[in-house]
Amino acid sequence: VSDHSQIDRVLLYYRPTRQAMEYSVVTMKCMGKGLYSATIPEEAFTTEFDLIYYFEAIDEYGNGIFYPDPDKEDPHIVIKIRR
Repeated sequence: VSDHSQIDRVLLYYRPTRQAMEYSVVTMKCMGKGLYSATIPEEAFTTEFDLIYYFEAIDEYGNGIFYPDPDKEDPHIVIKIRR
């Protein structure tokens, strides 16, 4: 993650593909040099639903951006669960 301004935080949003469920949010840990890491808890994975996630990066001024960019592509990434 990079920006001309300092990055304040990077968030990971995830949930099962069941639309009735709310997203859980994890603040990602900065590992240095623009690299961030987070872990999705094991209990978030079930055989009933796939899992979707996306990221939000926010700079020191409160400006944010989502990845994937919902204006350009599907706004989340899908992890297909083997059944």
